[in-house]
Amino acid sequence: MASQNNIPEPVPKLGGRHSVARTWRIKPENYRLVGTECTVCGNRTFPRTPLVCPFCLSRDVKDVELASTGTIVHGLFARPGVQGYEDQQPVMYGTVKTDDGAYVEGEIINVSMGVRLTEFKKKSGYGYYDLLRGKRVRAVIRRLRKSDCGYLEYGYKWLLDETIM
Repeated sequence: MASQNNIPEPVPKLGGRHSVARTWRIKPENYRLVGTECTVCGNRTFPRTPLVCPFCLSRDVKDVELASTGTIVHGLFARPGVQGYEDQQPVMYGTVKTDDGAYVEGEIINVSMGVRLTEFKKKSGYGYYDLLRGKRVRAVIRRLRKSDCGYLEYGYKWLLDETIM
């Protein structure tokens, strides 16, 4: 959309003008890894699903704080262009199975820049998948991104128990 002077209006980044409000709404998930536990089947999910259990469709669910440790079961390498995270490239993400059985996705930190740059230069593939699969991690609070209005957003990331060189 253009203004009266044919100057294009700025397009908001990911999160837009509501990023501060959104950050406060998801604070339990980002700061304490709060998920949902079904009292009927016992399955845990993340993020919270406050209405219905996705496994047995029971409406008897409650919020629980998930374990902050787990094991990497799957991973991927983010190529350039992830909006809002340009200052943190290259980034590695993984799916972690927490010690209480929930699956949580997040950024894997404590991987050396040499490994990140090696993966970054590859044209395709998921070479670090085998490198990180089965590694133990723990959740820590770190800066996630800087929103378009300058507000810093914090949340969980997964810290490897050992540094991958």
